[in-house]
Amino acid sequence: MRNKRYLKIYSALRRWLNSIININSIINIGVTTDLNHEESRRVRVINLIALLGAISSTTFFITNLYAGRQVLAYLNLATLASNYGLLYANYKKHYYFGQLLISIVLSLVFALSSLLYHNGMEFYLLIVTAMVLTVMKKGMAVKIISVVNCLLFILLFRYGDNYTFFEPFPKEQYFTNIFLWVIFYVIFFSYFRTLNTNYRAEIENRNKQLQLQQIKLLNQTQQLELSNKQLEILNSTKKKLFSIVAHDVRTPIAGLKTSLDLFNQNILSKDDFMHLSKELSMQLNQLHSSLENLLKWSNGQMSGIEIQKEKTALEPLLAETLDLLQYNLLNKDIQVNITGDGNAIIEADPNHIKLVMRNLISNAIKFSFAGSKIDVAIEKNGAFIHFSVTDHGVGMKEDTVNEIFTSAHIASSMGTSNEKGTGMGLKISKEFAEKNGGDIVASCTPGEGCKFTLIIPSATIN
Repeated sequence: MRNKRYLKIYSALRRWLNSIININSIINIGVTTDLNHEESRRVRVINLIALLGAISSTTFFITNLYAGRQVLAYLNLATLASNYGLLYANYKKHYYFGQLLISIVLSLVFALSSLLYHNGMEFYLLIVTAMVLTVMKKGMAVKIISVVNCLLFILLFRYGDNYTFFEPFPKEQYFTNIFLWVIFYVIFFSYFRTLNTNYRAEIENRNKQLQLQQIKLLNQTQQLELSNKQLEILNSTKKKLFSIVAHDVRTPIAGLKTSLDLFNQNILSKDDFMHLSKELSMQLNQLHSSLENLLKWSNGQMSGIEIQKEKTALEPLLAETLDLLQYNLLNKDIQVNITGDGNAIIEADPNHIKLVMRNLISNAIKFSFAGSKIDVAIEKNGAFIHFSVTDHGVGMKEDTVNEIFTSAHIASSMGTSNEKGTGMGLKISKEFAEKNGGDIVASCTPGEGCKFTLIIPSATIN
C-alpha cells in the first residue's frame, strides 16, 4: 500500500511537471539508437534527476536569496548550473563526464551547506551516494565518490554542530529539508523501481517473442526438412520408375527388333516370318498390356511408392510373368521347372509382386547358359510364402551379392548372350519386397548358379 501511495505521488508530480514543461523531451535528451537498453535507461534516470534538481535548486536559490543567505544562494546556483551541465553533456553524448560533474558538484554543495548553515543537507549526501551506486556507470570514480560522501555524512552528522560560520537554520526549516530529502529519496527509488519492473517485463516479453520466433523457425525448418525428404523420395521414385520401364520393356522390344532385322536381311524367309507372325503378334499384345499396366501403375506412384495389398493367388501372377518372358526363354532354349504349392495365396500388392517375379526370372534367364534350366519353387513356411528362382548359370561371389542389395551405384553385368540390363532390377525388387512386409535372400556359387528367394506374407483365408 505504501509503495502504491508513493507511485501515485510520483505520477501526480510528473503530470504536474509535464503540464509546465515537456518533461518527456527532457528525459530523453541524449537517448539515441546507438545506446543499448541499459544505457538508455541510465540516461533517462539521470535526466530525471537533473530535472528535479534544477527545479529544487531554483526554488532554494530564490528562497535563500530572499532570506539574505547569499552564500547558500550561490551554492544553490552552482547546483542549478551542474544540473544544466549534465543535460548539456548528455546532449553532446558525453554521458560519463556529465555524471561525474553533477555527482562531485552536488557532493560539495551539500557538504558546504551542511557545514556552514547546519540545515540538514548532509542527508542529501546519501541521495548522491544512492544515485552514484544505482545509476552511474560502475568504475573507480564511483567507488571514490561513494566512500567520500559516506565519510562526509558521518563527520558532518557527528561533528558539524561544533563549528559555526553563519546563523544556523531554524529547526522548522531543518526538518523541512529533512522532509524534502525523504520525498526526493522516495521519488528516486520509486521511479528506479518502476523502470526496473518495466525493464524486466520488456525482457520477458522479448524472451517470449524470441521463443515464439524460435518455435516458428523450428516449425519452418521441420517443414523444409519434410519437403526436402518428400522431394528426395519423389526423385528417387521417379528414377526407379524409369528404371522399371526400361527394364521391363527393353527385353521384349529387343527380341522383336532382332526378328525384324533377320527378316529384313533375308536371313528369315517369308514363310518363316509368317510362321513367326502369330508369335510376334502375341508378344506385341503382351508387351502392350504390360506397358499399359506399368504406366498406369507408375502414374499412381509418382507421389511416392504406395502399397495396395490384396489377397492374390501366386500362380496366375507366375503364369503372366512366364508368358511375358516366353520369347526370352525360347531364344536361349531354357526350360522352367515349377514345383511346390500352386494354390498359394499371398497378401501383397500384385503389381509389386509381378515386378519382382519378372526381375528374378529375367535375371535368371540373363545369366543362364543356353539349353539349361531354371527351377521355380513355391513353398509355404509358417506365415510366409517362399518363391524361389534357381538358375544354373555363371553364379556370383558372396561380396557381389551383398553389393547388389546395398550399393547405391551398381554396374550392370553382361549376360551369357551379351544381354544388357540397368543394374537396378534386384535392388528395386528387394525394396518392393520389404515394403510389402517381406524380403529377398540370395545364395550364389561362382560357376554353379544362384538362388533368389522372395519371402512374402501368406494370406489368411477365412
